[in-house]
Amino acid sequence: MRFKTTVALACGLLLALPVAEAQRRRSGRLGSLQVTATAMEILRTSGENVAGGAGRGSVITIRLRIRNAGRATVCAELAGQLKVLDEDRQTRQYAGTGETWWIENLAPREEVEREQVFAAAGTPAAIELLVQQTSQTQACGETPAGQPRPAPRPLRLSLEGLAEKPAKK
Repeated sequence: MRFKTTVALACGLLLALPVAEAQRRRSGRLGSLQVTATAMEILRTSGENVAGGAGRGSVITIRLRIRNAGRATVCAELAGQLKVLDEDRQTRQYAGTGETWWIENLAPREEVEREQVFAAAGTPAAIELLVQQTSQTQACGETPAGQPRPAPRPLRLSLEGLAEKPAKK
C-alpha cells in the first residue's frame, strides 16, 4: 500500500511541475523586490498608430505586482522592456515606452500594482518582460558610507499563458 501511495504522490508532483514552473517564470526577485506579472491584455491595431509605422500592430498592457520582500524600506527606479517573438517565430524585437517608474518608500511586506503599456509591430506569438533597476541602489534617502552595492541584474519574466485571448479593435 505504501508503494502505491508513493507512486501516486510522485505522479501528482510530476503533473504539477509544469504549472509551478510557468508561475515561477512569471515572478522573480530584483534585489529586495519580488516582481510578479499578474495579467496581460493584447489589443490588435491597424493603421498609422502602430510601432514602426503603418500596418498591423499590437498594444500590450501588462499588470505587475511589486512586493518588498526585504527587511528595509525600498526606493528604486525601474524600467520595463518587452522581448517579442513574432508569429513567424524568427523576428525578435524589443518594444518599450522608454519610461521609468519609481517605487517610493515601500515598507517591508507592502506591495504596489503597476500597469505598463507597450506597442509592438505585428502580432506577438511569445512575449518576455525584462525589468531592470535604473537607480544605483534600493536605499531610501542618504546612502550609507562605503561601497554602494551594484544594481541587481535585470529580471526576465515569461508572459506565456497570461493572455487567454487577444482583444480585437
